[in-house]
Amino acid sequence: MATSKWSTTELVGQIRTLGTKSANNKLRAEFRLPAVVYGPTLKENVNVSIDYVAFEKLFAVNERHIAFSLKVDSNSYNVFVRDYKIDPLSRRFIHIDFCVMAPKVEYTTLVPIEFLGNPVGVREGGSLLTFVRKVLLRGTPENMPIKITYDISGLQRKKNVIIRDLDIPKTCKILTNKGTVLTEVK
Repeated sequence: MATSKWSTTELVGQIRTLGTKSANNKLRAEFRLPAVVYGPTLKENVNVSIDYVAFEKLFAVNERHIAFSLKVDSNSYNVFVRDYKIDPLSRRFIHIDFCVMAPKVEYTTLVPIEFLGNPVGVREGGSLLTFVRKVLLRGTPENMPIKITYDISGLQRKKNVIIRDLDIPKTCKILTNKGTVLTEVK
């Protein structure tokens, strides 16, 4: 059985000096992404560069709010992607911000919503419209759900699902308007 070269739980970075725009462009030409690591447990920001392809594969699996290990030299950080910048023309990542997760420290992130089932209204000839696929939550890393699932198989025509219908842990605070319509059958 062949092992994959890319891990979905670990990323390896290298220290970089804070450089000019041309230095960052040179990194990108070498398929390295400039990034910064920061958080409540760090005294100062750590400037790193990471392999572009490894990050892209990790991000495709882990999304934005799931923690993973970032190894930089002899240090290892438990991080999540706080922010990223994408080139508007090439649609490629050009910079990543990693935030170090600290236990019992709250953070805000978008958590994906997964709808399960085939609604009754769709089987009767209606159309399913989905408006929101993520909800903004605030909570501690140990209490943050990886995703929120909701069974829409009983959803009839002219009915909808709103954020307050979701089963969100009491330890997380919903920051998205609770009256926002997520999906409906027309």
